[in-house]
Amino acid sequence: MSKRNKKYNPKQIVKQKVHKFQMFWEVNEAKRIIEMHHLLNGVDPQESTHTPLHVWMKAHKGDLSLALKTQTIPAEQSFHIVSRVHAKNKETGETVDVEFQLATATVMHLWQFLGDEDADLYVEDGGFKKKWLGFNHELEKYLESIEGDFEIVTNHCCLTCFSTFKSFRHELEFKSVKLMNPEFGLGMSASVTEAKAKGVGV
Repeated sequence: MSKRNKKYNPKQIVKQKVHKFQMFWEVNEAKRIIEMHHLLNGVDPQESTHTPLHVWMKAHKGDLSLALKTQTIPAEQSFHIVSRVHAKNKETGETVDVEFQLATATVMHLWQFLGDEDADLYVEDGGFKKKWLGFNHELEKYLESIEGDFEIVTNHCCLTCFSTFKSFRHELEFKSVKLMNPEFGLGMSASVTEAKAKGVGV
């Protein structure tokens, strides 16, 4: 019996793969790089609303930073952040190293997740809705719970989300920018299935 060939169906929907995206940065260093760029170009960092791609990628590493900046994935995501803080007591000189994590199932823009004071955003918390004040606020509150007056010296962050690209065209655009700019850092994000197969924690 001859094997029947499958007919091509132009209406068949091909699902986009879900990828694990991550972004890495040290808060003070990233701020310094971006502010220095604006000052050297005669722009007030407090008033600037645009940071060029090459400057943004110098301040932030990883596929998530590139995907968000090139707008090749949806801007609103469910983010998870791990923050490793080195802080110093201004009075005693004592230092502490702490790790702080925060996540929300609610999708939001990066700036809302980090802490946009103007954002009127509410999230589910134990069956109740509470106003989202952002990662920066929660980190400050956590540091205040540590006995003593500690000031952040360094804050290394890793931000993660799982997402598809907006379309296959956007995925090609992302890969193209990545290929032309190898200095941007990490390689192409692996799909969730590939990551699990390799034993990568996802």
